[in-house]
Formats: sequence, C-alpha cells, structure tokens
Amino acid sequence: MYHDPSTAFAQQPSDADSDDPFSLVDSAAVAEERFKAGVAYHQEAQYKMALISLQRALDMLSSVEPGLLKGKIYNAIATVHYSQRRYLWALEPARKALAIGESLDNNYLRLICLDQIGNSYRHLNDLDKALAALQESRQIAESMANSKILSRSLNNLGLAYKAKRDYAQAINCYEQSLLLAKENGNMRKVSQILRNIGNLHHRIGDYAKTVDYYSQLLDVESSPLDTSTKIKILRNISSACYALGRYSMAVQYLKQRLKLAQKVSDLKVQEQSLDDLSLNYDALGKTDHVLHYQEQRLQICLELRNSQLQQQALDRLRATCLSVGDFERILKYQHLFNGRTA
Repeated sequence: MYHDPSTAFAQQPSDADSDDPFSLVDSAAVAEERFKAGVAYHQEAQYKMALISLQRALDMLSSVEPGLLKGKIYNAIATVHYSQRRYLWALEPARKALAIGESLDNNYLRLICLDQIGNSYRHLNDLDKALAALQESRQIAESMANSKILSRSLNNLGLAYKAKRDYAQAINCYEQSLLLAKENGNMRKVSQILRNIGNLHHRIGDYAKTVDYYSQLLDVESSPLDTSTKIKILRNISSACYALGRYSMAVQYLKQRLKLAQKVSDLKVQEQSLDDLSLNYDALGKTDHVLHYQEQRLQICLELRNSQLQQQALDRLRATCLSVGDFERILKYQHLFNGRTA
C-alpha cells in the first residue's frame, strides 16, 4: 500500500542550509584556534605540526570568502616554509596572502607579504624581483607613518641591496633603519642592524667604521649576542683592528674570543684565536707573549690531530725561537721538529 506522498514528504528530514550563519561563525572560530595553534607550533620550531594545523585552518574556511583570517593563515604558511629555508615554497602562499591584503586594502598584510616575497627572492638570488617587492614594502611603510614598521622594511631592503652589491644604497637603508630603531628603543633591532652595518663595512674593507659599529654592537647589553655570533663578531673586529694597526685593541678582543671558545670547548676557534694573538703581539714586539701563544696554539693543533696545522704551528714556533736564540725551547720540541708529526 502506498502512502500519501504529501505525508511522506512531511516525514523526511529537512535539508541542511549551507548558508546557515551560525555554522559559518563556528567554522571561523575553529579556524582561528587552529591558526593560533599553527603559529605556536612554528614558534617552537615544530614545522610539520605547524603546517598541518594551518592547513586545517584553511580547510575550515574553504566555503568562506577570502578575509583577513585567511590572509593571515596563508602568510603564516609562507613563514613556516621560509623558516625551513624553503624559499620557493614560501612564494605561493605569500602571493595568495598579498592578493587578499590588496582586496581588503589592508596595508599591514600587504607589507608583511611583500617582505616575505622580497626576502624569499633575495635568498633565491632573484634580486630584481626582491628589490621590487621590498621597495613597494618601504613605500607602504612610509605611508603608514609607523617608525617600527619602516625600520624593519628599510633593514630588509638594505639586505637586498647588499646582495646586489650596491653597498652605498645598503648602508643608506641600514643607517635610516638604525636611527628609527634607536628612536623606538628597540634594542634587539638596534643590535641586529649594527651587526648588518658592521658586516658590510668589514666586507668592503672600511675597517675604521667596522670597528665603530661592531664596538657599538658589543656594548648593547640589553640585547646580548649568542655565543656563536659573538665569536664571529670578535674575530671580525680584531682583524679590522689589526689592519688599522691597533694591535693592543685587537689583543683585547681576541682574548675575549679565546675565553668564549674555551667556554664552549671549540678547539678550532681556540687555534685561530691563539694564532691571531701571536701575530698581534709580534706586531707589538712582545716576543715572550708571541712564544707563549704559539706554544698554546701548538698544543691545540696536536689535540685537533690536523697535520697541516701542526706543521704550520711548528714552523712558526721554530722561526720565532731562532729569531731570538731560544734554543732551549727548540730542544723542548725537538722530537716534534724531527718527527714532523703525522
């Protein structure tokens, strides 16, 4: 027996409304939470989990018109790829985020996406595209009249000019960025920019300015450098001092470098520091100090079991001993001179 079709229809479950505003609100709320989780994972360097969480956030918004949250998610995905040095992978999500920023006329989203794109192109050595993106970022930053944002944009632009070997433009950008960072009291940023300027002056052989900017960097106590970076800075500033004939100053920086290297048990850096110390003391005419550091260097070379370094250290020590007639010291190491350590 057939049922009355009108009553059968009435008994069917109602169709789901795809435009139910409450379901969209719920999706957006969940997407926001997953976005925040993705950012947290990224901050903890859990990149795989960050990408999973961010992709799930995007999936929650698949039926939603592009909005600020979706733009932020795309930019976060680009940032995770960038942090893993997957610069080519960072470009596509950054471009999608940029398109959303432009559609919303959101200058901040546009700016951070252009920075992401420009920095990625810089690492990919596509410097014309890098400069185009970063110059546009600077223009937006200037229009926003936000000195913190402008300082960051100028620093990024300086890095691109440096990569293109337009050092005058790079220094100009860095110095403007440094001035703004100092005005804002952002000492972490000040430290970063001082390092960039010092590195650039060292590269182009302007050693007086190298010493000036690196010494300022080392004095920024509120934003201390990590040990590895400080070791590199101390070698650069000491080599600049040596080139300028400021041997006593070079010695002070090298002693700091040696102490740090000993603290972290880095034999290679200890060997370099001891060799540089002996060279500076030789320039100062202090032979006793030269011999002292040459002997220490030889012992480190023996620990390193590097035959080439051992021979260099032996030759240097022997030459110094002969120059001052220190035959007793030569006899002390005679077994090494004869054996030419393997």
